[in-house]
Amino acid sequence: MPPKHAPLRPVLIVEDDALMRVVYKRLFQDHAPELAFHLEARAEDALKYLRENGADAAILDWDLPGISGLDLLKTLRDDSVGRYVRIIVVSGRTGVEDQILALESGADDYLSKPFDVQVLIARLRSLLRRWE
Repeated sequence: MPPKHAPLRPVLIVEDDALMRVVYKRLFQDHAPELAFHLEARAEDALKYLRENGADAAILDWDLPGISGLDLLKTLRDDSVGRYVRIIVVSGRTGVEDQILALESGADDYLSKPFDVQVLIARLRSLLRRWE
């Protein structure tokens, strides 16, 4: 755990499923107190949030209503605000082709649902360490 005076690392989570948003909220509160998370249900709202507030990292669900998580990922990689955000795509899509597509589209990592919460936190911390 970082010293009490260290600033929290901002993480944006984009997930349309209400139950998963509750899971993420609990996960970060219980297992990653050094991270300040913000939840959005739609890609459009996430993009607006990032442009106004920024974030060190983002967790994107692939299957979002409207703009997909993959399209949001591509937009972020072309946008000056999102170019340096560390991004983990989380999806129920388990095919190798989907994983490759996400990674080649700019994701830093990919996790298939269901995932182990400790693995997600470890991968997120690893990404943040590598970019410090």
